[in-house]
Amino acid sequence: MMLSRLPLILFARRRIMLAVMVMTVALTLLVGALRPRSYTASAAVLLNYQGQDAAAGNGLPRQPPPGYSATQVELISSRNVAARVVDQLDLVHNAALAQRYRAAADAGGGARAWLAALLLRHLDVLPSRAGSVLEISFSWGDPGSAATIANAFARQYQQLSNELIAGPLNKALASFGAQSLSLRDNLAQAQRRLAAYRQQSGVASLAPQLEIETARLQALSAQLAAAQRQAQDAAARRDLARGGIAPEASPVMRQLRLQLAGAEARLARVGGRLGRKHPRYLSARAEAGRINALLGSQARWSADRLGSHALILQQREAAARTALAAQEARLLAVQRVRDELGVLDQDVAGAQRAFDAAAQRFATSRTEGASGQAGVLLLTPAVAPLRAAAAPVLPATLWALLLGSVLGLGLALLAEALDRRVRAAADIAALLRVPVFGVIGWKASRRARHG
Repeated sequence: MMLSRLPLILFARRRIMLAVMVMTVALTLLVGALRPRSYTASAAVLLNYQGQDAAAGNGLPRQPPPGYSATQVELISSRNVAARVVDQLDLVHNAALAQRYRAAADAGGGARAWLAALLLRHLDVLPSRAGSVLEISFSWGDPGSAATIANAFARQYQQLSNELIAGPLNKALASFGAQSLSLRDNLAQAQRRLAAYRQQSGVASLAPQLEIETARLQALSAQLAAAQRQAQDAAARRDLARGGIAPEASPVMRQLRLQLAGAEARLARVGGRLGRKHPRYLSARAEAGRINALLGSQARWSADRLGSHALILQQREAAARTALAAQEARLLAVQRVRDELGVLDQDVAGAQRAFDAAAQRFATSRTEGASGQAGVLLLTPAVAPLRAAAAPVLPATLWALLLGSVLGLGLALLAEALDRRVRAAADIAALLRVPVFGVIGWKASRRARHG
């Protein structure tokens, strides 16, 4: 059969196609009219996106993430929520539903699972354009039951959503409570170590103690420098005295030097006048020797005194050096205590900050849990519809027309295959296998067509 003859075939079998289309549409409308009435009740819920992770305490964007509404739609349409609705309404013990369950062929898995699947087949969840409101629609043969089941779906979804929020929150509260206790113990231990070290070192406040020890070190350094200068001066004078160079500061030594000079001058005059064996010369020489001996004795005494003074100053220098070394050790010990106390203070401060942060997160999480903020709010409860839901006549009619057209086309082609007719000159050439030399047109009169 050539495609070029398809319009001729369809035109010739048009009555079959029209009859099939009319029968299909009529059957569709009849089925729609005989269907039991269905009532649709709708409840609206508001998605109250919190935008904060209670477990971590981190602020998140207030806008919900992509796909949040789709996830909530899947949550409402889940078997868990449907099974909760079955339990809430005690549908397992409903006589009519129990009879349908016993008559069902696919009743595996128990009455509860079968009823949950039945409810999901009559459930429809549509999000709003903004995505923050979900409309839960449920269709049922009884208007009151439709509203009750729709409200049950909304309520069970709200409870499940709150449980999904409260579960991690309760775990976070327990974790934060245990963490707070541990951090509080750490803080108490750090404080006890700090107090014990303060008591052991005997330092209540390091700032005045450090200033006092530093001032003492500076004073001892100045004393040591002065003692070193005095000891050096005394050692120099002692060395001069031991070398025969007597210090000029002694009045006795100056007097003896003057007396010795006078005695030597008299001795020289007497020796020049009287001679060396004269008694007056011998007396003058004895007097000069006596004065010289006194001068030597005084010089030795002065040298010994200067040596003793230098020794005393050296001892003072050594004592100052020892005191300075002890003070340096004392200052180092105070600085070491300061460093140790600084480390312990840092430990206490770190433990305090960690405890405060954990306590703040714990208080925030507990406040959020106690405030009762829900992630889902029932915006509009479902009410019993007054009228049954209108059947979708236009879409069903369009589908019936499409199906009738396909069936009519198939039946027309089948009828043509079973009862072949000559529709064109090409059919004669194909059947008789002879060439066609001409076609004589013929048109029946009006009287012949009408008999």
